[in-house]
Amino acid sequence: MRRYEYMTFSFPTEPPFPSTLGHAELQHLLDEWGEQGWEAVGLTTTNHRWGETREVLVLMKRELPLER
Repeated sequence: MRRYEYMTFSFPTEPPFPSTLGHAELQHLLDEWGEQGWEAVGLTTTNHRWGETREVLVLMKRELPLER
């Protein structure tokens, strides 16, 4: 049976987001984690009280080695 481990990370959608984690930096980060076996499998947003987006939450997973 396959087993997985999961990791989440988030980043804000308001400044200083553009200056701290731009699109190129995000792609580089995802590429690095992809080389470690992580796959982005989901993405959602969290909201402030009145529906304004607060942050983007990314769900990552990778398969665990089989136990012997």
